[in-house]
Amino acid sequence: MSVLLNRTVFALLLLGTFPLSTTRPSPSPTIAITNVLANTRLWVTAYNLPAGLEFDARLGPYGRIDEEITVGTFASGRGGTFTLSLEIPPALRGQRQLTVWLRDRENGQTIASNWFYNDLTASATVPPTEHSLRSQTFTLSITDVVADTSVTLQTFHLPPNENFDVFMGAIGTRALHGVFVQSVFSGSGGAMFFTIPIPPAFQGKPQIAIRMQSAATDERGLPLYSAHNWFYNYDMQRPDLHHHFNGYPLISIVEVSPGENVRLALQNLPAGERFQVSIGSLITRGFNGLPVATFEGTGEETQILTITIPLEVAAEKVLALRLQSIDHPTYYAFVWFYNR
Repeated sequence: MSVLLNRTVFALLLLGTFPLSTTRPSPSPTIAITNVLANTRLWVTAYNLPAGLEFDARLGPYGRIDEEITVGTFASGRGGTFTLSLEIPPALRGQRQLTVWLRDRENGQTIASNWFYNDLTASATVPPTEHSLRSQTFTLSITDVVADTSVTLQTFHLPPNENFDVFMGAIGTRALHGVFVQSVFSGSGGAMFFTIPIPPAFQGKPQIAIRMQSAATDERGLPLYSAHNWFYNYDMQRPDLHHHFNGYPLISIVEVSPGENVRLALQNLPAGERFQVSIGSLITRGFNGLPVATFEGTGEETQILTITIPLEVAAEKVLALRLQSIDHPTYYAFVWFYNR
């Protein structure tokens, strides 16, 4: 994904970006964690995969993109929804949190990614059973958003016959100690949909964290089950931006002066569209990072921009950089680079 040549880093990472067009854009590929057997196997469901794609599934320690391991190679066929069963390799057993990536085999670009808890209370020597799968942490996916009104959640592996409380909070908090919104009942469990109202305290906020946790607790007073996610507080059907533009934002890292600045080559930026650049630690993907520049797209094939690395992160070995439209935040791209 990155090549170091004469102290120049070239990197390109597309994730969650959308084409600008006069028709509704295709949904971005996503991954939902459906089951985890600690230290042994992971089950995921990938949605909205492009057709005719060959991709690698990779696992690695959470936040350490340079230590990922390829655990399978797949073909998307006609595209759409895929369910994958992935073995957790011995080198990653014992890690509490892991990340899963789907990467294009041809160019190494990220198609989608997610992370999960590798529950250390389970045994790596025990094969999957109905009970062991039922006891794993459930997950949340965001399926729809009506700005300032509601968000629709889809659960996977939700424990049955449990009461759950739903909280919202500021982005970056995982909605821990957040604002209580409502309670829901899991019924038969498994895959379920819940539409949750966005309370007045979060209306107008661009991003919101959301959490579901069981009312039942353990001996320490902690919820028996919990899961969290976050979403953009914008209608999921993004309005058209430009009638004659059709493309994706691209970022290439041209040159890095460690701890000082990074030079970018930017492509597919519509003329007059306002963008913000932010920098943060690797695991943030630049999300909610330190704002370092604002500028307008020129419509040219390539724009060159030099960004000063903030003092707050100047000593970090690896940094994430995010390019995001100010007026249409669902149009974005991010990249990472070695700051050394």
